[in-house]
Amino acid sequence: MSGIIINLSPPEAVEQFREIVRFALEREGALSPDLRRSLEQKAEEMRVHRVDRERVFQEVMALPAVQAAMARTESARRKAVVISPQNAAQVMELARWGKGTVKEIALSPDGRLLAVASSLGIYLYDAETLREVRFIETDARVNSVAFSPDGQIMASGSADKTVRLWRVADGSLLRTLEGHTDGVQSVTFSPDGAILATGSFDHTVRLWRVADGRPLHILERPGDVSSMAISPDGQTLASASGGAVWLWRVSDGVSLGILQPVPSYENVLAFSPDGTTLACGWFDHTVQLRRVSDHTPLRTLSAYPKNVTDASLCVGISGIGMPLVRFFG
Repeated sequence: MSGIIINLSPPEAVEQFREIVRFALEREGALSPDLRRSLEQKAEEMRVHRVDRERVFQEVMALPAVQAAMARTESARRKAVVISPQNAAQVMELARWGKGTVKEIALSPDGRLLAVASSLGIYLYDAETLREVRFIETDARVNSVAFSPDGQIMASGSADKTVRLWRVADGSLLRTLEGHTDGVQSVTFSPDGAILATGSFDHTVRLWRVADGRPLHILERPGDVSSMAISPDGQTLASASGGAVWLWRVSDGVSLGILQPVPSYENVLAFSPDGTTLACGWFDHTVQLRRVSDHTPLRTLSAYPKNVTDASLCVGISGIGMPLVRFFG
């Protein structure tokens, strides 16, 4: 009996949780108290029993790739010198290698600039030549970045719970939006650029007026908000959190319902150009197309080799009315 593993949780939930833990440990290189707390919270949302989650932690931490990442982190920690008020003046930058961990990319509306959200800040590249145009250094990891429809403003969401608005022309900070109580994971503008939606690990979506940074609505639902999308007409917001997809009316923040059932933990959302179809990318390597009006599942696209992490949905290509989904995973 010692070789038999009994899952106290749904097997698919355990496997999805295992993937989340593996990805987090390979990226961070250590199971810090904050990371463990975040993963425990995710396990609760996914209904993974504490016995199963402890087994997952032990098994994932024994994986060779995770062991290597943890060894690198420990080696760097041992070589580190503690910076104190006494020696702070001696610290100087010798060189900058690498671009940090890339969290998200966004293309400007005119297609000329590519913004890269990273653990070091925001990089702006010429989209044609790939030459670095500007680097905006930040004091916290940037998780998400988005351009306003006119391309003049860029929004960023960071691990320090803040949202920042930047002038694209010169990279200057226009405004800092505060209110989230945990890291901001997703930012997106309304089609007219008047409203900014931000999603956070604090289980809320917040709507802000871009002109003056005024908070408009707080939308609360279970689970970390991992992705959002606003319909082309600007009337409907879709948010992915807690293993579900929620629909909201942008004008007043009223809930329009929840898409159920869903196949697994969600990764990314995208509306079709006419706003009638919503594409949902999942951790189980599938994409589901849903009709927005009545939430009916239309089609499931599967057999992708990686988790679906970004998607663009185009409907009516060449006038034939067939859905085409592009993925970058």
